[in-house]
Amino acid sequence: MGEFRHFLLIMWKNLKMKFRHPLITLTEVFIPCLCIVFLFQFHDVPHDRSKPTEAIYKPYSIDYVPNQNWTLEHRMSIFYTPKSMFLDKVIEDVTNKLNLTFSGFETEEQLIEAYLNFTSDVIVTGIVFSENLIHGLNGTRKIKFKICPETVPGFSWQINRIFSPIPIQGPLEKNSLWGTNYMTLGFLPIQHAIAMSFIANLYANSTRSVEEVFHVQMQRFPETSHVQYAFYYKPKFIFVILICIGFLLPCANLTKDIVNEKEKHLKETLKVLGVASWMNSAAWYFSSLFYFGILCAVITVMLCTQFTEDQAVFHHSNSFLVFLCLLCYSSCLISSCLFLSTLFYSKTAAMCGAFIGFFLSLMPYMHMVPAEQKISRFALVIFCLFPNTVLGYGVGIWIKMEEMGIGLQKGNLDVTGSVSFQLRMKDVLFIFLGDTVFFFLLAWYIETMFPGKYLEGQS
Repeated sequence: MGEFRHFLLIMWKNLKMKFRHPLITLTEVFIPCLCIVFLFQFHDVPHDRSKPTEAIYKPYSIDYVPNQNWTLEHRMSIFYTPKSMFLDKVIEDVTNKLNLTFSGFETEEQLIEAYLNFTSDVIVTGIVFSENLIHGLNGTRKIKFKICPETVPGFSWQINRIFSPIPIQGPLEKNSLWGTNYMTLGFLPIQHAIAMSFIANLYANSTRSVEEVFHVQMQRFPETSHVQYAFYYKPKFIFVILICIGFLLPCANLTKDIVNEKEKHLKETLKVLGVASWMNSAAWYFSSLFYFGILCAVITVMLCTQFTEDQAVFHHSNSFLVFLCLLCYSSCLISSCLFLSTLFYSKTAAMCGAFIGFFLSLMPYMHMVPAEQKISRFALVIFCLFPNTVLGYGVGIWIKMEEMGIGLQKGNLDVTGSVSFQLRMKDVLFIFLGDTVFFFLLAWYIETMFPGKYLEGQS
């Protein structure tokens, strides 16, 4: 019971120190409000709402390769590996059906070398079959092969770039019958022809041809009529930067106050009075969380309140969830400030370090957005150790939900909002909480092992 009283007294002391400087406190509240006002300035027009009509696409045949090089009289050529009697027969069936030429190679290395030394303007598609297909199907249940079509001579097709790294609304290439480049570059016809050849070889004794039994066509998924909203912030990373700036001064002052306590040897005094190091850090955390919660409430009101018709920044989102996300972000920031405070013994240096560290923690987000489809989920979580990077990722999901016209709701926390995003909003919240625990434990460990000049570290 005595330790709990100590804890409450330290919290009261921290809050008392905060409100004894009303000018600084009002400035810390005014800056986030000013940033939200700037957001309204970047808001070009009210939320635009359109109603696209339904789009029904006709089925199309995949029994031919579209001619994408109209200036050439040569046919497309297929390079494949490995060579064998069975695979030679498969490729021969494919090329006869699609009116192509082919060249076989013993190994994948030979195929790549031949492709790099290929001087003709013929567009090349490379196919690599797995080793278990050399002698035929032989009852195997795993048929594996790779197809790599060429976009233009000398440039390969990168499948991970099919979807734009910047989320867009609606289907890709809405007015195209084929949609993505799977048909345009011949991927679908070649894949289908190989599959039909495998089936024909598997049922070689059948009295009916494969074409008589199977008639395959492709058709794009239809798009129903819907209401579509536009979220007008150009560029959209301005939104993330302004939200971060709103928390910059409170974080820097928090780091300075904690180090100031260390600089004046108040921690040693508290230690002599029987206050454990973790208790002092926990008191700083909860008192700061209370203060930051007030800032989050003010920001949430300004983001979600409809001051004029259709002029709320988050017009469709649940205001409580917006507040919860900002509070989790604040919790992560407070723990990172506790960690930074253990690295400095001068309040001036600590404040400068907090400013620099705050902006540096936003840098990974700027580089992560265009390259997100290339990095693994584990690497993405590592990047999210930086609080502002996580905020940027979460805000991207908020904006996408707003563009869908549904906003951030309890029922869509498991939704990524776009194929470009690997993490869900629920993942972002858990990462915030995980970062909070990580930085708090790291700060407690450093403070315990290196307590300062007048205290002895624990082993």
